[in-house]
Amino acid sequence: MDLKIQKFELILLFITFLVILSVYVSTSFHSFLSIDGPAYILSIINKTPGWMDGKPVYIWIGRFFLWLGNILGYSGPELIYVFDFYSAVFGALTCVNIYFIYRKLFDRRYEGIVASILLAFSPIFLLTSSMVEVYTPNLFFVTLSILFWLERNFVLFGISWGLAISSHASSILLVVPFLVSLPSKRDMKNNLFVGLIITVVILLLGYFWVISFYNDTYTYANFYLDVTKKEYIQPFDLNTILSGLIMFINGIGVDLFIITILAIPLLIRSVYRDKIIFLTSWFIPYFLFFTFWIKEMFYVYTIPPIAILSARSIFYISKFFNISETNITSKNKLTQILPKLQNLLILLFLIILVFLRSTYYYQMIYNSHDMIYDFDKFSIWTVDNVPQGSIIITSLEGLSVRFYNSKITVLLWGDSTFPEDESEIRSLVYTNITNYLKNGKKVYVTEYWFKQEGMYKGDDRFIKASFFLKNEFNVTKINDYVYKVTAK
Repeated sequence: MDLKIQKFELILLFITFLVILSVYVSTSFHSFLSIDGPAYILSIINKTPGWMDGKPVYIWIGRFFLWLGNILGYSGPELIYVFDFYSAVFGALTCVNIYFIYRKLFDRRYEGIVASILLAFSPIFLLTSSMVEVYTPNLFFVTLSILFWLERNFVLFGISWGLAISSHASSILLVVPFLVSLPSKRDMKNNLFVGLIITVVILLLGYFWVISFYNDTYTYANFYLDVTKKEYIQPFDLNTILSGLIMFINGIGVDLFIITILAIPLLIRSVYRDKIIFLTSWFIPYFLFFTFWIKEMFYVYTIPPIAILSARSIFYISKFFNISETNITSKNKLTQILPKLQNLLILLFLIILVFLRSTYYYQMIYNSHDMIYDFDKFSIWTVDNVPQGSIIITSLEGLSVRFYNSKITVLLWGDSTFPEDESEIRSLVYTNITNYLKNGKKVYVTEYWFKQEGMYKGDDRFIKASFFLKNEFNVTKINDYVYKVTAK
C-alpha cells in the first residue's frame, strides 16, 4: 500500500529538516577535527581526487559549494564555514530520506519523524554533520539508493547508487540488502538491468577521472592496497571485536542501543519480519566490514538502519500499554485523543532523551580530538610567526598548514619520502635541508612529525630520519608545535 503524501506531512517534514539543519550549523566546529578535512578542501580547490578511492562525486559537488562560497564572499581560511555547511546540508537531507524509507517500509505517516530524529541526534552522526568530512554526502546517496530501490524506480536507483559508490567506495556493500530483496517480475528485472548499467557508467566516469591523476591503473591499485595494509586492516581477535562493539554503542548512543536490543525479538515475530531482515542486511555488512577494517567515525554508516528499526520498535512496544488499541469510535473525546497524545509524548521524550545523550557524546568526542584540534591552532600560529617563504617539514598535519597559510612551503615527509637504505635516508635529509639553508630559507619541523604519529608510528625509516636530522643540524624547540632547524 502506497500512502499519498499529504500537505501537512510535507510541512512537518520541512520544519524537521530546518530544525536539524539549524542544529548542525550552530554546532559546527569551524576547525579540522580530522586530517581529512583540509585534504578534501584542498582537493576541491585544486580539482584533484580525494583520499584513497578519490571520492570523485564528493569533490565535484564540493566544487559547487566552493563556487557558492566565492559568490558569498568566502575565501581562504573562511572556506571552512562553507564546507561545514556542505556536511550539514547533506546530513539534514539524509534525515529526510530516512523518513521516506520508514514510510515506505511500514506504510505509516509521521512516525518516520522519530526515525529522523534518532538519526539526526545520534552522537557520531551529529559529529560528522558538524565537520568537514565525506560521510554525510555519501550517506545521503546511500539512503537515496535504498529509497529508490524500495520504490522499484531502478533508473533513479542506478543513478543514486553510482553517485554513492563514487563518493565513498564502501557503498558497494549495499549489494547485500539489494540481493536480499531482488524483484521477482521479469519486467522489473529488465528495468533493474538498465539501472545497473547507469551505475556502471557513473563509476567509469568518476574513476577514470581519478586514475587519470596516476601513471596508470596499476599504480593507483598499488597505492590503494599499500595504504589499506598500513592504515586500515586490523587484527582479527576478540579485542578488535569488543573495542569495535564499544565504539559502535558510543557512536549510536546507549539509549538507542538499548531500545533496539529490547525490541528486536518482538519485531522478528511480527508482520514486519521481511522488513527487519532487509534492515538487518543493510546494517550487518557495514558493521562487520568496519569492525575489521577501521574504527573511528566509520560507524556512522550503521546508524540509519538502526534508527529506522528503533523507531518502529518504540511504536510497536507502545502497543503493550493498550493505548493505541483504544476504541477510537467511542464518543468520548478523551478516548479519541489518547492515541495521538501517546505518539506526541513518545516524540517529545525522544527529542529530550536523544538530544541530551548526543550532547554528552558530542562533547566527549570533541574533547578526544585535542591533538588534532591543535593542528588548527598551529596552522593559524604559522600565519603570523613563520616568515614568508619558509620551509616546514611535516607529516599529514601539514595539510592543515597548507589550507591556512599559502605563504610558506609545506613538505609532507611521509613514508613514501624515505628509501629503505639507511645511507640514502641520511643523504636525503642532509642534502635537502642543507640546500634550503644555503638558499636563505628558514627551516622548521613539527613536533607531530618527530613523534612519528598515526600510520607512521614505529616506522624505522622515520626513526632514522629524525635521528639524522637532530644529529646533523641544530634543532631548537620554539613551542609545543614546532622546532627551528639551523646549521651546526
